[in-house]
Amino acid sequence: MVLVLGLFAAFGQPSSAAADGVLDRLAERYANVPTLEASFVQTSRSPLYGEEIQKGTVALERPNKMRWEFEGDRSFITDGATLWIWSPRDKQVMRVEAVADELTAGLQVLQSLHRVRELFAVTVVSTDATAGTVLSLAPKPGDPVLFQKLLLTLDPALNLKQVDMTDAQDMQTSLVFSGVVLGKDLPDDLFTFVVPEGVEVVP
Repeated sequence: MVLVLGLFAAFGQPSSAAADGVLDRLAERYANVPTLEASFVQTSRSPLYGEEIQKGTVALERPNKMRWEFEGDRSFITDGATLWIWSPRDKQVMRVEAVADELTAGLQVLQSLHRVRELFAVTVVSTDATAGTVLSLAPKPGDPVLFQKLLLTLDPALNLKQVDMTDAQDMQTSLVFSGVVLGKDLPDDLFTFVVPEGVEVVP
């Protein structure tokens, strides 16, 4: 994360007009794109647990439907109201109600790429026709401070490339996306979970 931030500092700051233009194009790009599918590599670093790297797939549908599948580990599935955290290895599933109230800043970004200017105080760190665009997002004045740093990286066509976040507990999470598919019709049952027989449900 430190190396990434150091590289960003080498770029000049875009003008205010250029920054507004980027955010206008971003809003237009995603305004009518209700779904997103992709593969991802997640790297997590914390002072307590060290570094962990995981791979998987994600499917999102606005406003709050999500399915995260981590290879050989666990799944996060929500229809927008109830979140199920399913661990086949442990034969246990956790149920979380009112999931919309629990979305982290990182998940808000992925669900609302067309609304980042409304949800966050946005600084355009760099924008380049070849390298793409990097946005730094911060809580707006008066909003709860739920994270320390949040960087959103987009390719030259404003397709999602990477999200880097440092939360309030100094946990650093980097999500690198590939094979992004936008606007595909996704079946409703992708975002529903049926508890397998004999599996313990933990509220």
